[in-house]
Parts: sequence; C-alpha cells; structure tokens
Amino acid sequence: MQNLKTIALSGAVTAALAMSLPAASAIVDGNPGTVGNFCSVGTDGTNPDTFRFSATSRYQYTCYIGSAGQTLDPAAGHMALTDLADDTAVNIQEFVFAGEVTGTLQVTSFETGVETGTISYFVELAPAPGFEPDDQPDIRFADVTITQETLQQNDDNTASRKQITGQNNVVISDAAFTADLNASGQGGTDSATCGVCRKFAVTDSFDNNVSGVGGDAGRIQSLTNTYVTVVPAPAPLALLAAGLMGIGIFQRRRKAA
Repeated sequence: MQNLKTIALSGAVTAALAMSLPAASAIVDGNPGTVGNFCSVGTDGTNPDTFRFSATSRYQYTCYIGSAGQTLDPAAGHMALTDLADDTAVNIQEFVFAGEVTGTLQVTSFETGVETGTISYFVELAPAPGFEPDDQPDIRFADVTITQETLQQNDDNTASRKQITGQNNVVISDAAFTADLNASGQGGTDSATCGVCRKFAVTDSFDNNVSGVGGDAGRIQSLTNTYVTVVPAPAPLALLAAGLMGIGIFQRRRKAA
C-alpha cells in the first residue's frame, strides 16, 4: 500500500466521476486563489467551478453554495454558506517526498478585525489517472487534520473547528462517518481517521474571541487542512511485477536444470 497525503484530484477520470461529484460548471487545474473565485457561480450559472491542483492530482473539491446540484447524502447539517470576505485567500498545494504525496487546502489572509468565519466545501478522492472509479475500490481517506496558525498576541483566545460528514458516491453506499475536530492556540491541531470514506462534506470555522471578552481577541492567520489517503498499487503495476517475478523464477529454474 502506498500512503498519500493529498488534496486535489486525477484528471483522466473526470468524466467517470462526473455523476459522483457535486455538479460543477467546470474543472479547473490550479489554485482557486480567493474565496470569491472559489465560491462564485461558474459558467453554467448555477454551480461553482471544481478545483484540483493539476491534471494528475488525486482530489478535487468544490465550494458549497447550496445550489440545487449540491446534494448531501447523507445529510450534513453543519454545511453553511461561506461568510468570509471575497479576498480571503484559498490555496491548494501538493508535495511529493519519500514516496508520499502531501496536499493541503489552506485558508488565510482573513479580514482584519473579523472574529468569526465559516467556509464549507466538498472533497472527493479518485483513482489514479486512467482508472475507472471501481478499478481501485479500496482507496479510502485515512487521517484528516486541521491546524491553525495565529499571531502570538492573545493566541490562547482563538479556536478552529472542522466538522466532517462522509458522503456516499459510486463506490461507497454507506459512508457512515462524522467527526468534529477542534484546535486552539498557536499551532493547535486535531485529527480523525476514516477508513471507509471517499468523499467528505466539510465545514471549517474559526473564532478569534473564544472568551467573548471585548478587546481580548486574538488573530488566526490561517487554517490548514491535510488529508491522508491509503492507495493500493495500481493493478497493471502489480501484474507487471508478478510477471517479472515469474520470469526470474523460470530463468533460475532453467539454469539449475
């Protein structure tokens, strides 16, 4: 099994996954850049665009705007329309290191003086490029983590929350998973594990004044989401490895004879 930490999605399986994802007007390779871009209505006039890091990435995600095409199955009562300023930064990154792919969705550059904020989105895992959704049915989300970064002043008066509900798709018919993660203070972090999920409905929120005491508010600079995925070796590669092994055994036997 190969461990992948990533946020983004595969390009070649887009058509195969179209019915399993929230309806979207277009799939865009690259960062959404801002909340305004991430959550605005796309070219179909109804749903926002779906973003992935690149055409070879494994995940794609879509801002939740409550449109008719964005159904929740099962229901996720925490999903809410974003109230962050349009110029709030939303960025996705993907890194490869020591055989692992690490990806993050980071929300940053919050409006000065704002004490609370919320954003909801969908994120779904797909097979490697060139595979149909059911070619690799064992692919699942494993760990998911939220981390907050703050300014030092009054950072103990800050908190972030990540609410997650597993969603059914073409592979998973009973994604019975929920999690409520909470982080506080500088570098605060929390995580959960889902061994059955391929799709999440997610709500991220923050509070810069947990105590409710005026003048004592802190300042969260960014929220970082990291997803960990366990991915089985692609079947063709496994067959190739088995074939090469068989050739090696045959050659050794010929020499021995």
